[in-house]
Formats: sequence, C-alpha cells, structure tokens
Amino acid sequence: PAAGIGSRFNGDTPKQYIKIDGKTILERSIEKIINHKFCLELVVCTSEEDIWFDELEISRDPRIKKLIGGKTRSESVLKGVNYFNEKNRDFSRFLIHDSVRPCLDDRDLTKILDTSQEDFDGFVLGFPATDTLKNVTSNNKIEITIDREKVWHAQTPQVFSKEILISALKNKKKIGEFTDEASLLEAQGAKIQMVKGSPNNIKLTYKEDLNTIKSIIRNTET
Repeated sequence: PAAGIGSRFNGDTPKQYIKIDGKTILERSIEKIINHKFCLELVVCTSEEDIWFDELEISRDPRIKKLIGGKTRSESVLKGVNYFNEKNRDFSRFLIHDSVRPCLDDRDLTKILDTSQEDFDGFVLGFPATDTLKNVTSNNKIEITIDREKVWHAQTPQVFSKEILISALKNKKKIGEFTDEASLLEAQGAKIQMVKGSPNNIKLTYKEDLNTIKSIIRNTET
C-alpha cells in the first residue's frame, strides 16, 4: 500500500517519495521484497493523484504492477489481493510490506518466510518492547502501567495464508478499520505469531525518523 499522503509528516511530497542518496524511500522498500528469491510478483497501490511512481526506474520492472489504491489502507490491500487472486498463478501466501519501511534486513525477511511454514494463519515481524509503557486518557493522564513483558512492536512484512486473508478482507465491514492486516485477522479469530526482527526496521512516520533512517541505510550500505 502506497496511496497515503503522509498527513503526520507535513511535507509537500508524499513521504514515500523522499530521496535518500538518490533513491526514494518507496524504491528502497520495494527492492527489499522484489529482490528476494521467493517473490513472484509485487503490486504497488498508489493514489489516483500520484505523479511520481511512473518516473521511477523501478516502475519499469516487469515483476511490478501498479494499481490505483483506495482511500484507506484496507481498500488498497483488498485491491492488491484481488489482483493476485484473479490470476491463474499457484501460490499459498501473501506478504504485505509498508511502503515507508526501507530498512528491512534481508535476514529478517528470510526468517519470517521460513517461519511462515508453521501452523499459524499469519506472521508478523516485530520486536519486544523495552520501554516502560503507559495507558493514558485523551488528555494524557496516566491510567495504568502496561506489563511490557507481553508487548511487542509490530512491523511489516506480515505474511498471511491466502485463503485466510481473502476471507478476512471480505468480512471487514463487520470489524471496521484497522492499522495493520494482523489486527483485522486477530479480530476474526485467526492465529497470528510474532517473529522477532530488528528494531532498525522502522517506519517513516515523522520528520524526526528521517535522520534515523538515513543513518541506518548509510551504515548498512558501506
């Protein structure tokens, strides 16, 4: 899904098209997936007003299909899922990755794909929380401290059984919107497993994240 405009980022250019050392965040995120040996094909769901994607060199890769996404993440994901489901291609799992997570480690990608052979409906890359966590009210009053031993940061990629994901998306109206696909499947009773990855696999959300991402990319590419 790459149809977002990044309202929390406050930039003129959608954050997925910000460049780091001559390459956009989106290109870097795509390359992490498309270059893996298990990837058959990749769909990028962009905004109808998107004028940037077709200018990228990666857009001409025959393994990449651009679709017009929806107004919400779930609408974009559903369009991508339908595209693959209507093709005469034999596959058993979908992998969904955020367009603004360019620091995914190849070893973590391989790890979640290897783990996804186990008997669960879905798998989520992430890592255990280390900070003390507080549950707060709307005016930031602390209500309770949360037991961090049971809390993980959820990332992407997330991998799901083909049939389970399709069924969950079709029944989405009963659940409402969600922030990731795992939360949708959880609400419908699916068995989801966390797979430990690296904290470096951060999502570009705020401007402050950009310097961290630049540092990670430059340290791993040298």
